[in-house]
Amino acid sequence: TYFLRFFSRRCYVRKILILFFLFFVAQLGMSIAEDKEKSVLKTILPLEGQCNTLLISDTPFPCKGLVMQSNYDDDKMGFYFAAEDGKTIITFSGYPSDNGEQSLTVLDLYVVIISEKLINVKGGCVFEDLFSGVAKIQCVAKDDNGAFYRSDFLSDGQRPEYIEF
Repeated sequence: TYFLRFFSRRCYVRKILILFFLFFVAQLGMSIAEDKEKSVLKTILPLEGQCNTLLISDTPFPCKGLVMQSNYDDDKMGFYFAAEDGKTIITFSGYPSDNGEQSLTVLDLYVVIISEKLINVKGGCVFEDLFSGVAKIQCVAKDDNGAFYRSDFLSDGQRPEYIEF
């Protein structure tokens, strides 16, 4: 099975963190927007690498070198980042936009989620092809009160594997 292969190839601490993320995503209920129908989670893509920046409501946090990308049945996507404190997880959530570039994807953000609290934002994520080596993921958003949320992540170049639901 996938989980047996998964556990035989990666370090133990990363595996625990990935399972924590999966649990968090499942508990979130997949209803990211208050006024939208519930989305159904299709896939999760764990990425390892280096998290260089994590800013939550204008407060910088040291962050872990793991990001989870989620994909839903209504084309919604999310990027999950974890702070080093082990308690704080932020999700940047939105829909891909057609930017005319094949090497870059732009995600139009409408909400960030912090500990299941939905915060309406305006902003975006830009990310490179996650399957073609080292990829950069950058997200920037601003809420209605003027607070900023930002992440900057560089993957390790290892080919990620989708986890399907």
